Parts: sequence; structure tokens; C-alpha cells
Amino acid sequence: MKLRLPSRLSWKLLAAILPLVILGVSVIVWLQYNMARREIMNAIGKETQFLAQRTAAGLDELLDQRQRDLFTLAETPLIADYYRNVEFQLNDEAEAYRKELERYLRNFSERNRVYAQILYLDREGREVCAIRMRARTIFSMLARPGPAGGGPPPSRTWRAWGRSSITRCRSITSFRS
Repeated sequence: MKLRLPSRLSWKLLAAILPLVILGVSVIVWLQYNMARREIMNAIGKETQFLAQRTAAGLDELLDQRQRDLFTLAETPLIADYYRNVEFQLNDEAEAYRKELERYLRNFSERNRVYAQILYLDREGREVCAIRMRARTIFSMLARPGPAGGGPPPSRTWRAWGRSSITRCRSITSFRS
């Protein structure tokens, strides 16, 4: 059976024009799709770059604050006084300075509400004093909005070593006490 097309002039014109119209519409749709795709990809790239810059700025601010915390803690005269008394074997005075240092670190920890634990270790790595926050306090900090909670997770541990060993903190900052 043969396919028979109508022989009218209108059908012949339609058969000649219809493929050109379909081809033209297809090209226009394809060009619009590519332009829309390019615009969407550019917008996604810009948004990703913006989020990366904002995250990097937040991390820079967080690390700068932690560096300032280290400098603040290293500048306390209690550390030098504690070691001076230990060096001269004045154990009672050294214990008094240790308690004062522990009180200073506890106040520092409560004021910042960032650190789950602060350890002060001597040159041999023995614990001189330790400040540990309770788990309930840490979870309440994470639930709070603001710089201490709701943002990046709090630092797990801050370790300060003895006077000559504090240079081990090179990944955070490089200074000597």
C-alpha cells in the first residue's frame, strides 16, 4: 500500500514549509536552552564563590580569635611565677600560683565559652592544671546562636606547654613566652 499525499496546492506548500519551520523553532529552542544553561551555571558559580568567601572569612575570624586567646594566655605572669617557685623548690608558693593559674584559666574558659577543655602541661607533659566543661554546658553552647554556638564547632582542646615548649603551637602561631 502506497502512502498517498493530497495533491492540493496548500498541502504541497505546507509540506515544503513545515520542515523549515520545525528546524527554525528547534534551533531557537536549542540556543535559548544553551543561554539559560550558561546563565544558571554562572549564577551557581557566583553563589558558590560567595559562600566559599564567606566561609573563609568566618574561619579566618575564628582562627584569629583563637590566636588572640593564645597570646592572652601566654602573657599572664602567673605562668612565670609558677615556674620560678618550682625552680626554687618553693612548693607551697608554687601550689598557690597553680591554684591561681587554674582560677585564671577557669575564668577565661567561662568568659569565652568556646573550649571544651583547657590543659596546662609542664615541660615533661604532666598536667599542671586542667579545666573541663561539663557536657551539658557544651551542648547548651552549641544550641545558642552567635559566635560561641550555632556556628563552627567549638575547639576541642587548648594545650599550653611549659615556657620553652609553647613553641610547639606553630600550627596556630609562632611565639615564645
